[in-house]
Amino acid sequence: MIYQTNMSTSYWAGRRKQMLEPGYLRLRPYWRYLHSHAVTHPRPLHLEWHGLTLPHDHPFWDTHFAPNGYGCQCRVVAVSKREGEASARAGLGEPPEGWDAIDPKTGAQVGIDKGFDHAPGAATDWSWQRFVDDKLLALDAPIGAVMWQELRPVLAAELLVRWRSMVDRAVSAMRATNEAIRVYAMAPATVQALASQHGVILDNAAVWMRDTELLHAVRDSKVASGTAIPLSVWRDLPRLLETAEPFLDTNDRALVYAIDLGARWGKVVVRVNYNEKGRFNGVRDRIVSNFVQTGGVVDQANITEPYMVPLPRR
Repeated sequence: MIYQTNMSTSYWAGRRKQMLEPGYLRLRPYWRYLHSHAVTHPRPLHLEWHGLTLPHDHPFWDTHFAPNGYGCQCRVVAVSKREGEASARAGLGEPPEGWDAIDPKTGAQVGIDKGFDHAPGAATDWSWQRFVDDKLLALDAPIGAVMWQELRPVLAAELLVRWRSMVDRAVSAMRATNEAIRVYAMAPATVQALASQHGVILDNAAVWMRDTELLHAVRDSKVASGTAIPLSVWRDLPRLLETAEPFLDTNDRALVYAIDLGARWGKVVVRVNYNEKGRFNGVRDRIVSNFVQTGGVVDQANITEPYMVPLPRR
């Protein structure tokens, strides 16, 4: 149940963010609460809220956006103004009386479990990327990998902007601050193959890169020797890792991602289960995760060596 609730909360945080985008709001400015009839023991108040349709900025959604408790499978969908007005005419345009009353046992509104009395991702000091990063570090690798697959369509563009900002800042100053950005989360198939076929049990699915290793990878000596991955490729790293070919370097027990650059390949080396310090979301810390250590341009022969074992990504 905790796993399902974690996944549901993460999904709906991303979904709510998408529903609040200006273009989306122009088309669907009303939100509708829907109870799941698949629940064996439904909560009476959740049933009562079924079909309730309110403007997206109604105070109800500040506290009652799904999920509203452990095991809650309720959801919220966005609908057009026309549908919202039709629901109001049908008597579903106002919350029931007492909807904002506080349950003294939980400190939350009646019908909502303790700790669920806020929309996922709605707190003023809340950082979506930090939320996802923290989840990925806390969840077992197979679960975290699946979570990112669910959230990626909503968050990929934001992640790319965040990463590019760090790259541009580091390259402009040519000075490392140990800032670390999560650039990727491994695909579920890759995580499973590492464990079942090679005995590599990942602590989590997150992949990070620090500005320290980035600057090392683009240093002048690598550029002069023709082995540096172009800066334009580094700036696109989160997007390119989604389609890169993963390998296990059995000599070094490192994960390698091969990026097709045309005549040659970009080789990105990731140390797995690595204990590293850095600035993570502005906080100095030391964590165990997976870190891009280096990268360079190689010929195809380099990634087809016998010790380079292909891994699935789908």
